Amino acid sequence: MQNGKLLVTKDDSAEHYYLPGGRVTMREKAEDALTRELKEELGVTVAPERAVWIAQSFFTPTGKKQRYHELCTYFTVDASGTDLITRGDRFDSPNEPSVHFAWFPFEELPYIDLRPAFLKTEVQNLPEHTQFITLGD
Repeated sequence: MQNGKLLVTKDDSAEHYYLPGGRVTMREKAEDALTRELKEELGVTVAPERAVWIAQSFFTPTGKKQRYHELCTYFTVDASGTDLITRGDRFDSPNEPSVHFAWFPFEELPYIDLRPAFLKTEVQNLPEHTQFITLGD
């Protein structure tokens, strides 16, 4: 988040936007994984500040029969020391051409397909303490 905007990403195979980040590797801390993923995808070095949400999601991807149980940790990150905001409202990953980024003003978030959907409103009202959220059935 910066200047009333949220940085979201979408790759060529996704139908929706999501927050930048990625999967952890075995024995990797979540905050280290986020730092690594942002370096790989955006070419910037930032450190997570604090965990805001831990969300477990139950879902079946479109066109698949297998159900998933996903655990995500959402961190705040200070990107003010980077050039991310000056790259424009939309830009591609410098390292992964199939990954695209966009800065959306908070007031536009309800109108885009951002998942998980709770982010559309809750990014404007960050909880004081880490919250655990369950999504899906």
